[in-house]
Amino acid sequence: MTSLSNAGICTKAFKTRTCCQAHERRHNASKAFTCAICSARFPDKGGLSKHVRTIHAPTRLFHCTICGKQGARMDNMRSHLKSHARDVSIDNPTDYIKETSSQDYNQFA
Repeated sequence: MTSLSNAGICTKAFKTRTCCQAHERRHNASKAFTCAICSARFPDKGGLSKHVRTIHAPTRLFHCTICGKQGARMDNMRSHLKSHARDVSIDNPTDYIKETSSQDYNQFA
């Protein structure tokens, strides 16, 4: 991955200058879209939609079989597994991340 600068705003790396510029706009844009549930603000409708879908109304729920951490996004759960790298060899993340029914979601807290 090429590390492209975004004027020192954050340290995130990007493959292309276009992706870097799109991300930079998220830092600089006015946050005109507000969540009706928690008042969090976002620079675009897509950010608000993703927030509502994953925070307030998740349709898919996952839990870590090692520690019980739960989340609505598989990509975040895969990143979470890195915190267990010292304790467990994580060759196949799906061995440790299981989808949970919404009825059982709070059981893994």
